[in-house]
Amino acid sequence: MQIIFYKHIDYFINQKKNYYIIIIVSLCYLFFGVEKSFSQNKIDSLLNEITKYSKEKIKNDTIPIQLLSDLSNEYLYSDPKKAEEYARKALVLAETQIKSSIKIPVLNCLGSSYEIRGQYDSAFIYFKEAYRLIKKTNNQTIQRAITLEKIGVLYRYKAEYDKATKYLLDALEIAQKLNAEKLQGNILNSIGNIFVERQKPQEALKYYEESLVFKKKTGNKRTISNSLGNIALIHQQLGNFDKSIKMFEEVLVIKKEIGDKEGESGAYFGLGQVYESQKKYKRALEEFKKAAKIDEELDYRYVLADDYRQIGRMYSKLGNHTLAIFYVEKAIEMAEEVNSNRVFLTVYSTLTEVYEAEKDYKNAFEAMRKSYQYNDSVFTEQTEKQITEINTKYETDKKEKENQLLLTQNKLQEQKLSTQKSLIIASVFFLFLFIGLAFVLNRQRMIKNKANILLKIKNIEIEQQKEEIEIKTEYANKLNKEIQSTLDIVNEQNKSITSSIKYAKRIQDAILPTQKEMKTILGNDFFVFYQPKDIVSGDFYFVEQIEKKLKNGQRETNIIICVADCTGHGVSGALMSMLGIESLNKIITQNIISPNLILENLHNQINEKLHQNDNQSQDGMDAIVLNFKKIDGKFVSVEYAGAMNPLYYSQLNQDIEEFKIIKATKKSLGGTIYSKQTESNTFKNHFISLLDENNQPIPTQFYLSSDGYQDQFGGKKGKKLMVKNFRNLLKEMASNSIQEQKENIETHFEEWKNGYEQVDDVVVMGIQIS
Repeated sequence: MQIIFYKHIDYFINQKKNYYIIIIVSLCYLFFGVEKSFSQNKIDSLLNEITKYSKEKIKNDTIPIQLLSDLSNEYLYSDPKKAEEYARKALVLAETQIKSSIKIPVLNCLGSSYEIRGQYDSAFIYFKEAYRLIKKTNNQTIQRAITLEKIGVLYRYKAEYDKATKYLLDALEIAQKLNAEKLQGNILNSIGNIFVERQKPQEALKYYEESLVFKKKTGNKRTISNSLGNIALIHQQLGNFDKSIKMFEEVLVIKKEIGDKEGESGAYFGLGQVYESQKKYKRALEEFKKAAKIDEELDYRYVLADDYRQIGRMYSKLGNHTLAIFYVEKAIEMAEEVNSNRVFLTVYSTLTEVYEAEKDYKNAFEAMRKSYQYNDSVFTEQTEKQITEINTKYETDKKEKENQLLLTQNKLQEQKLSTQKSLIIASVFFLFLFIGLAFVLNRQRMIKNKANILLKIKNIEIEQQKEEIEIKTEYANKLNKEIQSTLDIVNEQNKSITSSIKYAKRIQDAILPTQKEMKTILGNDFFVFYQPKDIVSGDFYFVEQIEKKLKNGQRETNIIICVADCTGHGVSGALMSMLGIESLNKIITQNIISPNLILENLHNQINEKLHQNDNQSQDGMDAIVLNFKKIDGKFVSVEYAGAMNPLYYSQLNQDIEEFKIIKATKKSLGGTIYSKQTESNTFKNHFISLLDENNQPIPTQFYLSSDGYQDQFGGKKGKKLMVKNFRNLLKEMASNSIQEQKENIETHFEEWKNGYEQVDDVVVMGIQIS
């Protein structure tokens, strides 16, 4: 039926005969071709319009255009392709009209049908054409505000936030003048969206709530539910997850009720984001897939890019890296079709996360580089704002100086007028007092000469001021350019350095033992509190396991654990830590398992690799090494040796908890700090039994630490924590569970800092043997 309708319309328009027949035929086919999804009230309304039009034979060519536009709007959210078809037919009819303004709402309908499918370049063409026609009238109409709002929304999709804000504020000003409450609600909602994408949720919430007030006045369920969905998203970002879920479910009910497929997809997507924030990744994956299914049916390419990106992230979180990369690459394809910098930024950021999770650092770095490229494109507004502020300040200063110059000129003009007035009075006076002519003329000449001298002086001063202003202005412009250029260089260098250090951190994290690896060796009875002062750390920890079978058939396991504190922190400390880990791996592969020999070999390797016998380098490290010995899976003993750092442990002896300290050897690893006093010292081994006289396990807690924790400044007086207080903390918490001990260590450190800056890298390891 619809195909026949379109053919009749095209035929009559091409023939240009009997235009009123076009209208009657168009409306008849329009009536029979409407979709079943329209409500009965809408069908009755269209039928009444057609009947009225046929009986009265109203010669008004705009009626079928309006009806076709109405049909386009009705289909906009349920079937945007259908909306495009009706809008195109309306545009064909509108082209035959004399008044070009009739095309404006039709062009907006056509642009909206492209916008909602993510085809923004096409949408721009129609919205811009509508705005061109509007500017010819120069009237502050509702269509002008609507068109400005639509262009502003498109600029937001393209992440051109400065242009988006300008168009939206212009639209809001017109809507306020016309008291258009529905449109004001839509515009405020769009401004809120900009703040969301700029990661300013509190500001966005203010605009969304103000938008909701206007939308509730109109009673439009679609727009009300849109605002509720946006507010739900903000609560998700602020951590109010239960409230966010409740609101999204309320939105979902409304969207299904009114048949808003686009809104239904958005509600599922929002629920997925909340469940992701709660780390319920399987549930989040289900919601994102529901959203994608709807958006695929509607061909919403812009939104599909986000759907596929989120599905990929969830598969990555769930450990399925193959599907994760597959969906993120689909998201990149969608991003290329819609050509949006914002979408490129989010998709490549997600791809970076996926490759990092897979430990594919090469591809992760490439994806991160691309995300930075689009990050620069999206967030250039701050630079524009700085330039605007500088220009505004400069123009203000210039205006003040010009005003001062004008005041000076006015004073001179007044003085000149006063002189002229005196001359006129003197001339009149001469007529009546001829006798005093000589005296008066001489007097006036003197006054005039004096005034001229003063005038010349003032003119010279004015010229000097003008030259001074020009010189200062030129200097200020040059200085501003130099400052901006320097700032650009510094910012770029800082960005590059920070990026490199962050990448170095990922490498450092990759070579440290993972929680999974440590649980495989130690079980669940351990904790590690590892907190670098900067991005990378000079403290490190090392865990390795060596197994061998004894001659008597028993299986012996040696678990080597090391906690070390390298000279310095940040990048220099991190390099030393990597040297230490590499050296330990080499020592262990040589089957050296005695702690004192491990320390001695590590000391020699540092001296050798840093050529310290030649250059007197003071780089080195302090360390603790433990060897937990197990026979057939049962802990039997521990050997300890320390370089500067002691061992703390708590052991239950006949139901009495005893807290003990074994002092370290006064000798650092590498460096020349203690070489004269301590180089002759040898690292001493200490033996601790983990079995009682009945060969039963003795519950024991071990604590290994760098000096960063005890050296931290804080408390009420801003002093160091000190060794004594650190030791008392360990003693007090020794009877707690291992998880409680970790929480005690972390909480006490943050409370002790009390706002003070962290002074050193920190690592504390606790191991529970029972």
